[in-house]
Amino acid sequence: LFRPSVELAPGGHARVEVRLADAVASYVVEAIVWRTDGWIWSAETSIEADREVVFEAPVPEAARTEDAIALPVRVGNRGRNARTLVVAVREADEIGLPASEPRTVTVGAGDAVVETFVLHPTRAAHGHVRVAVGTPEGDALDAIRLPVEVVPRTRRVRRTVEMLSLGRGVLTLEVPADATMRGGRVEVRV
Repeated sequence: LFRPSVELAPGGHARVEVRLADAVASYVVEAIVWRTDGWIWSAETSIEADREVVFEAPVPEAARTEDAIALPVRVGNRGRNARTLVVAVREADEIGLPASEPRTVTVGAGDAVVETFVLHPTRAAHGHVRVAVGTPEGDALDAIRLPVEVVPRTRRVRRTVEMLSLGRGVLTLEVPADATMRGGRVEVRV
């Protein structure tokens, strides 16, 4: 957020409202006061936005159809009392991922637990894995939506061609149109 100009009230004060993200985050706030004849004052502070219940799920950037992806979901409780929470992976139809059965976990005060979900994407596409944490009463506390690229199951192909040429030679490498070039390489030695 940048406000190039904010008028001061007669007492020299100004109020600026800032919407904070609904997530754990840190913000730096800087105020600079200028008059027509130049700078006269500046100050800086920080704002910490925190949540009592936080979680993380390291979704891989890429997967293959038919993979079994072990997704550890770490749920932390920063509060002073133990919490009973419900963790679930939501349906992602675009990558053929069904919703998981919700799991109920109890997290002690100042502690964290890890629940591992096994994901089986069945459709090659760009999609998102959605993980949610809520209360047993059905109140949503937090959710994330992380991208994943699911590619068709492939096999590694290695081809070696040796040739002897006098003068000029031509080496042609044909890659099928439906090939996935993730991490592919061509090496030519002369």
